[in-house]
Amino acid sequence: MLTKLLKYECRASGRQILPLCVVMVGWSVIARLLLMLRVSLPWPQIEQLMSGLLITGCALILFGGSCAAWVFLLLRYYRGLYGGEGYLVHTLPTSATNLLWAKLLAALLWELCVGLSLILSLAILGAGTQVMKGFLGLFSLVWRNANELFASATLVTLTFELLVLIPLTIVSGILLAYAAISLGQRMRENRVLGAVAAYIALSFGINMVFGVANTVVGVVSAGLSNFSPELSIVVLIGAQVVLIAAQCVGCFLFCRWSLSKKLELA
Repeated sequence: MLTKLLKYECRASGRQILPLCVVMVGWSVIARLLLMLRVSLPWPQIEQLMSGLLITGCALILFGGSCAAWVFLLLRYYRGLYGGEGYLVHTLPTSATNLLWAKLLAALLWELCVGLSLILSLAILGAGTQVMKGFLGLFSLVWRNANELFASATLVTLTFELLVLIPLTIVSGILLAYAAISLGQRMRENRVLGAVAAYIALSFGINMVFGVANTVVGVVSAGLSNFSPELSIVVLIGAQVVLIAAQCVGCFLFCRWSLSKKLELA
């Protein structure tokens, strides 16, 4: 059942998000071609203005597309589980856990697609420019310095932690928004406003907990740095992985509890 739910969610979300990804990449290609094929005008100021408008348009489309995709994913969660569609969804022979996993995995998949579209669009715009050359040079410099500063085993560990931390951070953001929506359903009226207030409150509470935990981890890491600076960095990043993973588990359990025990449909 989870596979069927996931396929349905991917198709339903893709109808809205896939065109956004195509528009983001397509506009970047068009803008890049126009910048490459531009003809010198008698008035350089006009040419500079046109170039600025193209770059500004790309920035607005990329930013707007990323924000729109995020809003669509949240609306899919709300309408699919707490809106009119929820009356049908909750009659399916499956558990709240499967429903939540289907929403989460589909959202993660499309967030990754939007992220790849954004990276591809920026790469198209920056290909062959000084900006791209400077970025590649900076990345190469950081990598060389990392190889010189850290042992191979430590570098592998740090790379692994970062590869885990990045998608985990995306998942935590999705689940935090889901938890805020679920908490907002406890209100009889103004549920959207309740979800926004819940998101602010949850973010503030989580940041407070993270602040206390990071203070403790910082003290431990500072103590370890006297013996092994490499180990202190591994511990510092590893602690962030554990904290964000704990946030993900907490938000997931709350959303599942809300769906299975305290379901409030609109």
